[in-house]
Amino acid sequence: MRFLTSFHVSLICCGLLSFWQDFYFFLLLLLWHAKLSIGAFCFDFFDGQCLELVLDIIIFVFLLSFLVSGYMIYVKFLKI
Repeated sequence: MRFLTSFHVSLICCGLLSFWQDFYFFLLLLLWHAKLSIGAFCFDFFDGQCLELVLDIIIFVFLLSFLVSGYMIYVKFLKI
């Protein structure tokens, strides 16, 4: 996928709400940029699709951690 959908944007916004994870969000942006750059470069020693799949998994894990931490902050402050 070469574009951000509204789902991705909402996940990224949830991650931004976790303001104490700025470093992880910066790392996520770097990974997303690397994922988008794979199509622009030709790797002789890597399979581009395999590397893109690995980056997809890493990005998914980061987004999932943003959602979980955002939910934990929500629960902690509202004491649900």
